[in-house]
Amino acid sequence: MYEQAEPTQTPSSGPSSGQTSGPPPQPPPVYRNVSSGHVRHGKGASDKSQGEQETSTDDTYQDAEAVKRDATFTADRTCLGGASGRRSRALCSFIRSHQSCIAAGIAVLLSLIAMGLAPMTIINKEEISQLSTAFDALKHYLDDISTTVNALKSYHDMSATVDTLKRDQGDVRQLSATVDALKCSQDNISTTVDTLKRRQDNMSTTVDALKHHQDDMRRLTTTVDALKRNQDNMLQLTTTLDVLKHHQDDMRQLSTTVDALKHDLDKERDRATTLEQRLEEMKICQEGDGSSYRGTVSVTKTGKTCQDWSSMLPHFHAYTALWHPSDGLKENYCRNPDNKHNEGVWCFTTDPFTRWELCDVPVCVDGTVKQVFLVEVTFSRPQ
Repeated sequence: MYEQAEPTQTPSSGPSSGQTSGPPPQPPPVYRNVSSGHVRHGKGASDKSQGEQETSTDDTYQDAEAVKRDATFTADRTCLGGASGRRSRALCSFIRSHQSCIAAGIAVLLSLIAMGLAPMTIINKEEISQLSTAFDALKHYLDDISTTVNALKSYHDMSATVDTLKRDQGDVRQLSATVDALKCSQDNISTTVDTLKRRQDNMSTTVDALKHHQDDMRRLTTTVDALKRNQDNMLQLTTTLDVLKHHQDDMRQLSTTVDALKHDLDKERDRATTLEQRLEEMKICQEGDGSSYRGTVSVTKTGKTCQDWSSMLPHFHAYTALWHPSDGLKENYCRNPDNKHNEGVWCFTTDPFTRWELCDVPVCVDGTVKQVFLVEVTFSRPQ
């Protein structure tokens, strides 16, 4: 029903022409209605009459053959226009084989659609209308495929690619030289890296030694700080020693003073001993008139007991400790409080008939005790 219009073939530039450009762009295929004589586009199938729908099966086979011829023609033109050596022929063969597969697939698809449309037209007219719409969509899809094939033709312009590859070949040669130089540089870099590794190991050893020395320096710093503190302590100790030396001089002077005091103390002790002895002698003997006697004899020479100096019985008297505080008038000891008689110590007796008597106390002469026998002398009674 539809037949593809025969395109006008322009002379293609083959290998002998010397041109590297591809084939000129092809106009899109236009389908002509053989029975009616007009060109059909889009979804005009929905307006066709029922008789035209019944003959769509035959037209489908014709369209498949037309598409196959168009694909073969297009592949031939592509191979003629863009062939350049083995690579161009291989590419053309690749495109031709794929286009044949595409055309065969489309033909089979159209055949299946035609076989499905035949019984469906008899069964349901509405389904035939839907199938017609689907067929139009399929034709639109075929148009898109043709456009894609043309794009592939433009994309696979091998002549420009070959020129680019030639230029790239020169670049590859330069790249090969660069790679060789880089390999040499890599060897040098490997040597340098090995040297750097050895230096790094040496640096690691040096760093470890420096760390060890740093620890030693820290300990030395600590020691220096301790020495500084000790120096301060030594200064303080020196000051203390100076003070101690000064104190030592004072101690020497004090020692001399102490020695003198010890000598004086010894003298005082000797004097105290002498005084004690003297007091003991004074307790057992009397000197002179007996006023210094402080002994404990309380019996007269005749054996009468002395009256207590603080008592007024049996004899009243005026000799008390209150009126004679320095005469030692204690208890009933023999004394000589009036200092008027040189006979010696005496006391009031407890005998009512004998008022007083001299006491039998030895006399001290030249530091020795001399027994003195007193004779009774009649005195006037002291008042």
